[in-house]
Amino acid sequence: MNGKNQDHRHSHEPGGAARWRELVECCRPGSDDAFQPALVELAPLADQLVADPAVQELYERTQHADATVREAMLDVPVPSDLAARLLAAISEASIEAESAEPPVVEVQRREGVRRSRYWWLGAALTAAALVIGVAAFLVISSKTPITGADVAARSGDWLAGLRSTPEAWNADLSAAPLETLPIDRQLASKAKRWRTADNEFGKGAVYDLRRRQQDPLAVVYVLNPSRRLDQLPSSPPVAKPQLQTHGYVTGVWARSPVTRDGKLLYVLIVEGSHERFKEFVRRPNLASASKRNGRAGNVLYVARQRAS
Repeated sequence: MNGKNQDHRHSHEPGGAARWRELVECCRPGSDDAFQPALVELAPLADQLVADPAVQELYERTQHADATVREAMLDVPVPSDLAARLLAAISEASIEAESAEPPVVEVQRREGVRRSRYWWLGAALTAAALVIGVAAFLVISSKTPITGADVAARSGDWLAGLRSTPEAWNADLSAAPLETLPIDRQLASKAKRWRTADNEFGKGAVYDLRRRQQDPLAVVYVLNPSRRLDQLPSSPPVAKPQLQTHGYVTGVWARSPVTRDGKLLYVLIVEGSHERFKEFVRRPNLASASKRNGRAGNVLYVARQRAS
């Protein structure tokens, strides 16, 4: 019996299904944790994903469910004045904790009253500390620059969202914001459909670049960044995308189109291999560049001859 049959049989042994489920649930949504050499505990799962269709189905189902829950949690807009409101609530809670007489159950000894008051004060201080922590997290998050790695790490969740809501695509390109949110000219494909995009990195549009709808997904997000951009490349990272998994490839860059002054955030996500990812990026026309350089050299040579 070969190794694949042994692996497939093992997933049906007593305790086997529970073991694979536990390993699958250890993988973050949209990540390639199972194939990371550093995560040696997940190495058996990587082999099983290749050999066992049942484990593959469990992995995809779990990833999709986790991504859907995570997308719903992150899709809640944060009010712009939330930090100020939280700080005001902290101040008000502190004043009330100092001045208000806490409700105390009548007891015979003053020691019981003293303990009740200590408990009330401790609870108020704990609540204030939690509010301060949330406020600090929101303030720090709003100032943290956007990195390519952070964006790429969320691309798997975005793919899951696109798959789960196919009805949101709009085939009317005349209504697409192609002037304000244009597709980078460095990409080789044009938009076939579009839909709005709104996530923690910005608002904008996502364009479907596939030639046929039955092909694996290939999309580009064009976003007005919600905060400062880190040192992102100015062109699609063809040679070394920020994220390559067994299911999709993600490249992130920032560029200022001709139609506007500020930079836009571009995220190209292509299901399939790295080679398929490259197909959606326009290759430099080396022949044209060589001809232009040649003509420039000829003009300079003639000018020098005339001057001499």
